[in-house]
Amino acid sequence: MSPWPTTMGCSSSSSVAASEVETSHPNTPVLKQVNGGRGGVVGGLPVDVEVIQSKASETISQAYQRVDEEICALENTCPGPRLLTAEAWVEHLRNVFERESAAIVVDGGELALNVKLGEIPNGIPEGDAMVALRNQGPEEGMLQHARNDTAKLALKLDVAFDPVKAARQEEFLGRVSRSAMQLEAVAFRSDMVDHAGARAANLRQSFGQLKTLYLELDHLLISANNGNYTTLQEQRLDGELESAREVRDRLGGVSEQWRLAGSLIRVSAKGLQRAVEYWNLVGLSQKAEEKIGLALDCRTACHGALITLEAAQAALPQVDVPHVTMRQQTAVKHGLVYMLTDMANPARFQHTKHVLEGFLTNVHQSVTWIHDTFKETLQKDLSEADQTVMLVAKQLREIRKHYLSQRFGAKIYVKPTMGKLQQR
Repeated sequence: MSPWPTTMGCSSSSSVAASEVETSHPNTPVLKQVNGGRGGVVGGLPVDVEVIQSKASETISQAYQRVDEEICALENTCPGPRLLTAEAWVEHLRNVFERESAAIVVDGGELALNVKLGEIPNGIPEGDAMVALRNQGPEEGMLQHARNDTAKLALKLDVAFDPVKAARQEEFLGRVSRSAMQLEAVAFRSDMVDHAGARAANLRQSFGQLKTLYLELDHLLISANNGNYTTLQEQRLDGELESAREVRDRLGGVSEQWRLAGSLIRVSAKGLQRAVEYWNLVGLSQKAEEKIGLALDCRTACHGALITLEAAQAALPQVDVPHVTMRQQTAVKHGLVYMLTDMANPARFQHTKHVLEGFLTNVHQSVTWIHDTFKETLQKDLSEADQTVMLVAKQLREIRKHYLSQRFGAKIYVKPTMGKLQQR
């Protein structure tokens, strides 16, 4: 049942806890997708629902029909179940973010690239080195600082074109890369928390709007029959409607998980595409500074794609998404660690190229699999459940509209204030 007081026939979509539905349904009354301003469609998903505005004057039966249709339109996006899923996802991301943040704190609470003065091999003067970062938290400025220091260090070590020097510095620069990637990972996950929080906030707003509509519908029905059923048919249809809503809401919560996974894995594929493009440019570059910069761009893009893919898999913990394996992800991550020293060796450069391109192909296949699987299974079930809800809701609406017309005739509806609605 709904988490707020309701009367007969006015219950929310059971344990209303969700968010927008994967696709809109053409049969949904007054559902409009607006391409500008408040509404729109992003990735095939409705961002907002335009609610019918109350007319200057309408009868009580007309007001009931309007409010009930608005409820059906907003319920169609399952804001309740999706909200629960979205909030649980935010909590999961925050926990991961906190663990990652704690993992990069070293002695004294300082964040560093795990390089101490005097540890740089092959006689690089101590005073020239400096990749120690003495800031609190992986802020954007710190990430840029780490990138700049890493680039300067790689340039000074002359690893862009000399495979012998690159091999000599491989483990040293690998340590630097690992530490820099730790900072990147925390920043990526912080960004994911922000985006997930925004999603939950939008759903919370829709859910609040739905609760207000439920209160108004309660008020209309109580004013007519004091919360009692007028016929056995009305009682039966109200029970059928509640059961149908429960089925749809369960599917709505699960569909939010698939929406999350699908969105994240598409983002991952785009990041990998950029990484492959950067790596190809690395092979063409003839300037050391440019070559190193492109390699770092490739590493960042691919690292972000890996973290996003990991999140996509976590969004569907009970589903084994095919085509992408942990072994392949580990191989890609290994390539990122040694990217700065592998680019000077033609054989290693080609190997990294093949690894990235193969990984991109597999991730694209996973994107297709998630989309097709959802469309052929959950989306179909969700559409059928919604059709059932719409059919029963329409039958119940006609019965109540007829009763209200007989009870109040052409009496004009006066919308109560929010305070009065909440008192009920």
